[in-house]
Amino acid sequence: MASGDRFLAIGQTSQPENGIYVWNGAAVPATRALDANTSAELEQAVTTVEEGTSAGTTFRQTQVNFTLGSANVIWSTF
Repeated sequence: MASGDRFLAIGQTSQPENGIYVWNGAAVPATRALDANTSAELEQAVTTVEEGTSAGTTFRQTQVNFTLGSANVIWSTF
């Protein structure tokens, strides 16, 4: 991955950490994408993965009325 690439984390051990992130480099933690860093932005969000093992798969975030960071963020194929 190159710095600035976006990725979808859907299988985190701690589900509140699932979401759309930006890769900041190998030595820097990834950060939530600016357009997907609140529960309002993620509620019912739909995204399609372009590369990797899930390439061509579309996912929908199914959790509603949640607090980002403490409630589960659940992505299902759509």
